[in-house]
Amino acid sequence: MDERNKQVAYKVISVMYFLTILAIQSIVIYRQFALGQEIRDFEDIAIIMTVNSLFLISALLYFGAIPIRKLKIKSILLIYLAFVALGSLFTFL
Repeated sequence: MDERNKQVAYKVISVMYFLTILAIQSIVIYRQFALGQEIRDFEDIAIIMTVNSLFLISALLYFGAIPIRKLKIKSILLIYLAFVALGSLFTFL
């Protein structure tokens, strides 16, 4: 494969990865709010999503895909608080 084919393949892989994560998250939200299932009914999916998100963010930071030096402390704290709020929303509702 030449460089152009690799870039196309990487783009397709990243889009498919994003769509898969989005679909799993949509299923979790549907099961929790529309079907009224308890968290313990799909706790395994929630654990996989959490670990996957942590590894993805870690890999992006390690390989330099997220320019951490350009982000302000305020932005980082707001993103962190948004994650905590979303996690609390799904855990306690």
